Amino acid sequence: RSSTGGRLCRRSKMLRGVLLVASLCVTSAFVAGPMSHGTRPELRLTRPRLYAEEKSTALVEVTEETIQTGASVAAFSAGFFVGGPVLAVLTAVLGNYVSKQEGDVSDAVRGVGKAAVEFANFLVKLNSKYDITTKAGDAASGAVEKLKEKDADGTVAKVESFLGDAKSKVVDLNKEYDLVSKGKQALTYASDLSVKAVDKAIELNDEYKVVDKVTDTVKSTVEKGVEAAKKAT
Repeated sequence: RSSTGGRLCRRSKMLRGVLLVASLCVTSAFVAGPMSHGTRPELRLTRPRLYAEEKSTALVEVTEETIQTGASVAAFSAGFFVGGPVLAVLTAVLGNYVSKQEGDVSDAVRGVGKAAVEFANFLVKLNSKYDITTKAGDAASGAVEKLKEKDADGTVAKVESFLGDAKSKVVDLNKEYDLVSKGKQALTYASDLSVKAVDKAIELNDEYKVVDKVTDTVKSTVEKGVEAAKKAT
């Protein structure tokens, strides 16, 4: 009996050891939170990261400034498509001005600007995923090489050399005069100036009623034309 009791005791200790190891394996997946007197420890389950966090590929950060710029670009594109470069400039100025005001129309214009910025970032993300520009560049390079093979006079090579020199000069000029940064400053200044110009035009119209006078003149001219047409018939 003593021998049997000893074996049972050893088995009991072995079982407790196995249970202890198993409990340690299970609790190793938890991180204990801060403990306070009289409270139970807060446990948080942590899972291994199966995928690395995706790096941000956004070209343009969505801010108030970039939304206003997006609104101007969208308005410029729409104006250019409908009426050419003159209307494009006018719609860009109008889009820039409205995007900086308050109201439902301004909210709608800013929504268009935000969509334009997000669409640009989507294209950048799409390109980074499928490497579209590199493939297009390789295809273009292949086409140029085929043209070179058929070009006995070396015209393609001359054009390629000219474009390479022009690109090199532009890069050198940008390094020397910081054209990109100054161009951005000029665009910002032009944007602010256009807003001031529109505000001044509105102020002058409120003072001299320019729009009302032009409208009355056009209306009077149309009425006289209609009356003249009736008398002629």
